[in-house]
Amino acid sequence: MNNIYFFYHFNNLLKTQIQTQKDIKHLIDDNKKEFAQQNKQMNEKEFGIMDKYKDLLSSSELFLTNLSVISNDIKDYLYDNCTHDWTVDIIDINPDISKQIKYCNYCESTREM
Repeated sequence: MNNIYFFYHFNNLLKTQIQTQKDIKHLIDDNKKEFAQQNKQMNEKEFGIMDKYKDLLSSSELFLTNLSVISNDIKDYLYDNCTHDWTVDIIDINPDISKQIKYCNYCESTREM
């Protein structure tokens, strides 16, 4: 059972890292036009820094994809190896709509109702 707890916590860290990477990508995507305009006014050293930054962005997208694959593998592992304790609950979708969900208290996996 210790492996399950390890992977549960490891997956939570991965989810946090994935969300952080997505936030960074979103921030960069929002500023691409500004970066492009700045490139026209940059000296050689500044342009070199921006090129390195663009390379990092390309590799970070691949990194994000790989993190997502690992996270999904862990989620599958947890679902297959957890001794589930299922709970039925109601969540609010918006002020007028609620939805019934079923989740495991241990691994936080969800099931269709």
